[in-house]
Amino acid sequence: MSSEEKRRLAYIEGRDDLFDTKFFRLKTSSEQHAEPEFSLLATMRDPGSAAALAPVLESLQSDPSLDVLAATDGRAEEIVKKRFSTEDITPATSAFEIAEQQKAPDVILVCASSENGIETFASTTFSERPIVVVEDYYTSAGNYLSRLKQIQEGSADRELPQAICVMDEEAKRIVVEANPDVESLVVVTGQPAFDRIARENTEAISEVVRERLGLSSEQKLVTFMSQMQPKEMVEDLARALHDTTQQFVLAFRRHPRDPVFASEYRKILERAGVSLIDTDSFSTDEISAASDLILTAFSTAGLEGIYRRKPTIHITDTTHQDIPEDLPRPLPPVKLGASVGVDDMTDLGAAVDALLDKKGALYEQIATGMETFYPRDGKNAERVAAVVHNVLRRTTPS
Repeated sequence: MSSEEKRRLAYIEGRDDLFDTKFFRLKTSSEQHAEPEFSLLATMRDPGSAAALAPVLESLQSDPSLDVLAATDGRAEEIVKKRFSTEDITPATSAFEIAEQQKAPDVILVCASSENGIETFASTTFSERPIVVVEDYYTSAGNYLSRLKQIQEGSADRELPQAICVMDEEAKRIVVEANPDVESLVVVTGQPAFDRIARENTEAISEVVRERLGLSSEQKLVTFMSQMQPKEMVEDLARALHDTTQQFVLAFRRHPRDPVFASEYRKILERAGVSLIDTDSFSTDEISAASDLILTAFSTAGLEGIYRRKPTIHITDTTHQDIPEDLPRPLPPVKLGASVGVDDMTDLGAAVDALLDKKGALYEQIATGMETFYPRDGKNAERVAAVVHNVLRRTTPS
């Protein structure tokens, strides 16, 4: 079995253990001399939710009065176990008997995603406990809020969240427009997962990666961050990139859960005459830092590029891909002038050419938009942690 096949199986059928819901206590490095006064339960399923909540939990761990628990399944479990020292407190019979073995948490911390299984479980099992929601991407809290309102109809004890933490004013506007009744609950904190970008030396990382890739300072690296798009879309992408006038090499970053082999995508791009470079030995963060231009649809990879001050193109052509109906069009980074949107794949080539010209008007416009609407101070997690502490103070009897 090839290494490609092994990686594919690991994500599709070879890791059943990762899909069992687990409960962990996050242990601190310092010695505890007294029982914590309060407890928090964080729920996370996919890598995006774990990436958003992990920095917040690291900040909260410094509070000796707080016992931090995590409910995870899916790929989030890997991230939790990698970043924290954990104690598995999952009940032997069923994870969902946790309420019989642990006291109810004083606050629940949720990062809403498209699948809300454990979030819904926590909301119903501990229906009297306050909830703090962290949104990791535009509109991602919408589905969870809808589910919470359904739960609320059947339970007088379940209230709306005490706070909904969003990344920026545009995210707040979108949440409030869809849910006017939560306007007073929405707090702009920034997205905690992006704190690491504020602290990284992007330029130094870029130099190391480009040297290892054998790229000169003059060569352009364009990266496509895929989202399990149909092969037909990649064929359109290949034709569009072939028609560009700028010279560049393409890094095709295949989504780890994509059932299509990387070799199939490579054949499509090579047949179209696109110059490819193998970046499989590098992390997505490393390639993002080294890129001159990032192409994506609507993933957080586009926002990560923006926070690294890399020009981005958001491809929202619906010919061969589905765009979630609740995502506003144009996408927020495009609306704010921090990225370029391409609704028709035939326009992609011209956009690529324009953004690879660092002296061009479009590049300068995008650079201004990134600085204006996506500031970086590395304190997003601290702000979310402060919201959690405020909720604890408001809802815990003195």
